[in-house]
Amino acid sequence: MTKAKAKTEDKAMNIIDITSEVGMAMHTALRKACDSPPTTLAWNAIHLMEHAWAGYAKLVASALLAEGRDTSPLEAAKTAMADMQGTREDVGMEWLGKENANHERWTLICIFKTFEDEDWDGMIAYLDEDFLREICGR
Repeated sequence: MTKAKAKTEDKAMNIIDITSEVGMAMHTALRKACDSPPTTLAWNAIHLMEHAWAGYAKLVASALLAEGRDTSPLEAAKTAMADMQGTREDVGMEWLGKENANHERWTLICIFKTFEDEDWDGMIAYLDEDFLREICGR
């Protein structure tokens, strides 16, 4: 096994690394693959968030890694947004107990509710088949 392949397999097994990669890919795509007021607002708001974006990225990553691994990035992104409306007792929502996390969560949810289909498509543009294979091990 090559070092690159071993590194890829290690990443595919580590939810923290995958969450980081998913979050960076979507955040970068908001700036480079999107050009609407809601996506610009999202990109800038994420810079101010300490908890909600990481929590959202973890929900997306978890959906992409779910048993069966056939969830599309678009479905994962939209499902994660709906899941963020849950309560802090929900699995994956432990971060909500942190200071200002609830304000961040509702800011992000409200921004997402203004997204058009092309905004969602743009935000997940970098979660392509190569990304899913190399980062998520799919």
